[in-house]
Amino acid sequence: MTITASTAASTAPSRRVRLAAAVTGAGLLAASFAAPAQAQPSVGSDEVYGCLVGSLSEARDADGTRFDVMFVLRDAASTPDAHAAEDVDVRVRPEGGDAWTTVSHRGGADPVGAVSSRDIQEAIGTPERVEISVRAHGVEEVAGTLDVTRAWMPVGGTACASDVVDGEEMAPVVTWAPAVMRQNDRGSFDGGADILLSTDPDRVPMAVQEDGTVVTADVAGLAGASNDVFTDGDLQDPARLEALGEPGRHGYHVWVNGANMPAEGFVWASVTGEAEDGLVRTRIAIVDPMGEETFEDTDGGTRAYPGSLAEHVRLMDADVYQALADVDQGGSDDDAAGGETPAPAEPGAPGDGAHEVPETVETGDGAAWWLAALGAAAAGVLVRFRKGLGLV
Repeated sequence: MTITASTAASTAPSRRVRLAAAVTGAGLLAASFAAPAQAQPSVGSDEVYGCLVGSLSEARDADGTRFDVMFVLRDAASTPDAHAAEDVDVRVRPEGGDAWTTVSHRGGADPVGAVSSRDIQEAIGTPERVEISVRAHGVEEVAGTLDVTRAWMPVGGTACASDVVDGEEMAPVVTWAPAVMRQNDRGSFDGGADILLSTDPDRVPMAVQEDGTVVTADVAGLAGASNDVFTDGDLQDPARLEALGEPGRHGYHVWVNGANMPAEGFVWASVTGEAEDGLVRTRIAIVDPMGEETFEDTDGGTRAYPGSLAEHVRLMDADVYQALADVDQGGSDDDAAGGETPAPAEPGAPGDGAHEVPETVETGDGAAWWLAALGAAAAGVLVRFRKGLGLV
């Protein structure tokens, strides 16, 4: 797999087939192509596709707590350089307000970015709901309302309305994978997560259909990208997914360390290419570092906040993997090879053949805010991000 900038696309109203994928939040998926009422239609130019995708889990540091509000902002495959991070601005206002206030953001280049709830509060206070607008080159590409009382999640859910234009699915499938952070013998915190999981080392699941079938793509034909500092922008083996310890479990293992957290404060990886249904599709995986307490309180990271609304339950990477395993098994409890379906590995420990934990992990000032979030207690609480297809 060649790792390059991930591609995407946007909206041409006269040519678009608007769809939406909805997923259950509990494990098995059933993606629906009947657009739910709350699906966020894309707005703005044809060159950029935007959507709110939810919040990272609660982060704590010396200044208190915050949520990072995440958004997708992806360029069309035909115009891969349509925008850069410096072309993006984020505006907020209390719901129903007149005046917009610009706030700082992190990331924002293709494919994801974030804005801190703390920055929003410092700018406009803490109303119950906040309208948010994300623009590229002054053109609004993302518009929505945030529920401050529910971890700053989008009102109505995180489902992004799909757009199929000239054979390309503009809305990506976004999945989440928790990385449980534990203190190592050097005093820093680190942990791992398995992403883009598949039962087949040569294929990546790209979408789940209404009937439960899974659309896959040949790994060798995918272009991918990541901001993970340990992959240096590359997703490891270019030809096949890694074996991750158990039979029938393949994917990529991402190791997260507080001292080497990307500047954006979150880790993502994406793959784009032609799927077996003939559409060009994109998967984005978000690695969500969190403490063990947060992992337990959010049902294994499936929720941005404890006891979340159903519309705010995350689409997990493990859910898509399980859906593919179920298809392979023909609906039985036995896997395609005649054995048991391998259970998801505990976040944090790489399986056989996975990327090894770096022997030396230096502590750097660039991630000091993130380390503080963990260092408050070994039980720690940490950051994250999300969007997926939609939830039912």
